[in-house]
Amino acid sequence: MKTISIPKNTTFLSLALNNTLPKNCIFDKGKVGAGGTTIALTNSESYIVCVPYLSLIENKISQSKTDSIYPYEILAVTGDTPMKLIKEYMATHPVKKVMVTYNSLKKLRKYASQCSLLIDEYHLLFSQYIFRNEAVVDVLNLYKEFKSFTFMTATVLEDEFVLEELKGVEKVVAEWQDVLEVTVKPVQSLNGVTASAINTIKRFLNGEIDGNAYIFVNSLEFIKTLISGANLDASNTRLIYSKSNKVRLSIPNGKPEDQAKKINLITSTAFEGCDILDEDGRTIIVSDSSKQHTLVDISTSLHQIAGRIRNSKYASEIWHLFSSTRYSNDLTYEEYSEVVKENIKVSHRRIDTYNAIIPEDRAVISVDSDSEYFVKKDNLFHFDPNRVKFDLYNFKITNHIYKTKVNLVTAYRANGLNCPTVYMDRSQVVIDTPEVGFNFEEVVNSVKVVWDDIYNLNKQSILSAAFTRYPFLQEAI
Repeated sequence: MKTISIPKNTTFLSLALNNTLPKNCIFDKGKVGAGGTTIALTNSESYIVCVPYLSLIENKISQSKTDSIYPYEILAVTGDTPMKLIKEYMATHPVKKVMVTYNSLKKLRKYASQCSLLIDEYHLLFSQYIFRNEAVVDVLNLYKEFKSFTFMTATVLEDEFVLEELKGVEKVVAEWQDVLEVTVKPVQSLNGVTASAINTIKRFLNGEIDGNAYIFVNSLEFIKTLISGANLDASNTRLIYSKSNKVRLSIPNGKPEDQAKKINLITSTAFEGCDILDEDGRTIIVSDSSKQHTLVDISTSLHQIAGRIRNSKYASEIWHLFSSTRYSNDLTYEEYSEVVKENIKVSHRRIDTYNAIIPEDRAVISVDSDSEYFVKKDNLFHFDPNRVKFDLYNFKITNHIYKTKVNLVTAYRANGLNCPTVYMDRSQVVIDTPEVGFNFEEVVNSVKVVWDDIYNLNKQSILSAAFTRYPFLQEAI
């Protein structure tokens, strides 16, 4: 692993890296909003920037039309872009700047030797491996054909979840001397996340909470409930979700660069990569245990969301509304890993069995790719280790991290987030009544901090919570 030290008082990577990205590596740029994509779109090298969502392309191209730091015309390539337009652009632009979605990278294969490739938000290649498998596999099969490649993200996956195709690729890490400490305020909703979110919205609308609410939740169904439950409309609410989604709600689908509203509801299409500007923006993340796709990964998605509002005066604080998951089994992550090892043996046995069948019979056998560790290709079955990793990754998020608040707080702290306490929402309103600790030692330490501090406004609530948890404690003191 190679490290690059970023000096103090440095705002963007371009100053520290001389406007050049490291090549042929996985590049951990260290923080969200560091300007890594901007380097590829503004320096004098020909670059193809491969991104997960069309909204990221629209966001960057919109910026380039109003910001003088972008000296070159940027071509957007999607599934609808005709090859004739691509050919004309490539022939007439000495310095090529192309943005393309994961799905359409193969359209640019002809020009691979002329351009360097930046795969932006590369961690999404893993988290979207199953439901966008064809697009992800295309990227993994093509990246070595380019003049150079860089897989870039601010939220690198744990080593156990690195895709097999990227094993052995050098890792380069930007170490920033100035790092903004972010405090996460988790709120455990005991009466349902929906009620907590609706009441939080109402507190913004009636002026009880300053600023504009940016609610990040990956569920249009959940957003629809918020709109009706809080009586939201286009006058006070902006909505941003995937343009490819055919669902239409009572509030129009907008863009990250649109005028901010008091309430801003955002799905995963803008979780990563998009720049949102709003000095008064407050970040609120919603994880509903009844909807697995809303359970954000602390190491990747939560970090990405935390840095999405670039210029917010509230950038050092995020709220996370969540409810704990409930499962019929109580397997730990380590125990489930042992189960997976047995499932791998079963997969290999089935592969051998299927591949031994005559081709005519094998051709009609189907595979449930979401529940098996192998895929069908060229009428043969092949073991796919990335599906094993994805299975473990999903279990870790849904069955482990969100299972208890202790696990969740541990995940926050392990990923560099300050989390002094967990707030409990018992009455369907987010009330700032702190939980004082997760075991006896932490409770005692909380009490020690405020016991002789007569100016501490939280003193009474902390002492009350501590003595309720351990009734003998006051007498013991």
